[in-house]
Amino acid sequence: MNGQYIREAVLDQKEERERILGGKMVRREALDHWSKFVDSDIVKVATGVRRSGKTVFSHLLLEGRDMAFVNFDDERLAFLRKEELNSVVKALYEVHGDFKYLLPLTGSRERIP
Repeated sequence: MNGQYIREAVLDQKEERERILGGKMVRREALDHWSKFVDSDIVKVATGVRRSGKTVFSHLLLEGRDMAFVNFDDERLAFLRKEELNSVVKALYEVHGDFKYLLPLTGSRERIP
């Protein structure tokens, strides 16, 4: 897969995130509780039923922080091979600059190559 194609997908995802978070959002009560744990070195995983707000919650939790994200459920990235993951990392740095937090999104753990 072309690196420029991956970069365009990551850029489109960033613009979509900005559009969504720029709209009217309901403040999640749990944000205050979970924000205390964001800076720990432990990996965090948001799980739950479909369409329950895991992605929006995660974005709100990391709002204002140096973060990057990639949605592997994007049809343009659905058929990535493991050899192409370095191209994803490169695209993340090109689009988001330096970041401390990475939010990889996937609706199914089988999707990650």
